[in-house]
Amino acid sequence: NDLGINKYKILCEKPIGINLKDTKKIISKIKNKHFYVGLNRRFYSSNLKANDLINKHKGKRLISIRDQEMQNFKSKNVNKNLMYCNSVHLIDYISIYARGRLVKIQKLKKFINNKFSENLTRLVFSSKDEVLYHCNWNSPGFWSVNIIQKNHSIEMKPLENLVQEKIIKGKRIRIYHDKSKIDCILKPGLFYQVSEFLEMLNKKKHKLVNLKDYFKTVELIKKIYV
Repeated sequence: NDLGINKYKILCEKPIGINLKDTKKIISKIKNKHFYVGLNRRFYSSNLKANDLINKHKGKRLISIRDQEMQNFKSKNVNKNLMYCNSVHLIDYISIYARGRLVKIQKLKKFINNKFSENLTRLVFSSKDEVLYHCNWNSPGFWSVNIIQKNHSIEMKPLENLVQEKIIKGKRIRIYHDKSKIDCILKPGLFYQVSEFLEMLNKKKHKLVNLKDYFKTVELIKKIYV
């Protein structure tokens, strides 16, 4: 009995599986083209605005992602696979902003389980976009995303906030973009994500994350943390 997994239209909380192997196994059982994964940070008003701003500028993107995780859960299995449960939010920004296929990956520093350590990984894509992913483990820190383009950059730190900087006639201009009113009232991203789910139910175009796109991010996690 699939408990309706293949019968109903579903928006499922992440993670689908606790690691790549489990995710692959579970997804293989889902034969539902209307099964979507809830990655609500894609729907932050900051991220939606950042997407609009970045797409107006052509050329190479230099993407810097700062992550932080604490292995303080009771379950050793959860602690060991926390990158699939929580870091997925940060690594998903690679899927959002880095264009083309992954052509090179450099492990500069490797995560050590249950230790104060850091993962520092450089990824290069066929579009010439580059990503520097940096996660400090078992110490405090902040989540942030920074994207630099020629004469233009954006930063989300914390992820709900957006600051844009651009050069106009040789002068640096900094613009602070406020969160949407709805993201101030409700948990950021959820309203817009549910709105997209309703669009799908009404057979309209939507931006929900399907299993194929979700799995691309899970594969990136494996490559970064292998």
